[in-house]
Amino acid sequence: MARLFVAIEVPPALAVALLARVPRVAGIRAAAPHQVHLTLHFLGEQDDATAACIERALGAVRGAAFALTVKEAGYFRGRRASVLWAGVAPHAALDSLHAQMAQALAGCEGATLPDAGAQQHARFHPHITLARCGPAVADTALQAWRDAQAGLVCEPFPVERFILYQSHLRAGGAQHVCRRAYVLDPAAG
Repeated sequence: MARLFVAIEVPPALAVALLARVPRVAGIRAAAPHQVHLTLHFLGEQDDATAACIERALGAVRGAAFALTVKEAGYFRGRRASVLWAGVAPHAALDSLHAQMAQALAGCEGATLPDAGAQQHARFHPHITLARCGPAVADTALQAWRDAQAGLVCEPFPVERFILYQSHLRAGGAQHVCRRAYVLDPAAG
């Protein structure tokens, strides 16, 4: 079984700059710079045949290269943990890429695609996970961090490919490994 997701890489310098904004307090664990990405689809645990179908399906996705701008920050509060994130400015090419992937992935028979079905009708909220927060981190601390990031806007970064990652869960956190990269058309951008 392979734990898979599709994402866009965040340039290392931008990842470091964003991670510098994460508070260094107990209960908040910043992501490793080389693990920072923007998830397009989380696919969960897949058997070998379905993983191969996913690789082929993503190979049929076409799109032009484009640029994204990090803009805004916030947090998602969960029962067991919370996530600090940076968002991106709305972009039609990103929305189109996400929708094309959902359609292509729906063609993989036997696939259990957590966000291709249930969230297909939900609004896509692209974000870059910066840190995970334990349950002891107070809502007031999360709100204060979000408020401090109110003016966050970064220089645009190029999106020239997307990646099918395989995630390996380890004691110190997940390790994401590129399973296959898919290049976007630079001439069409």
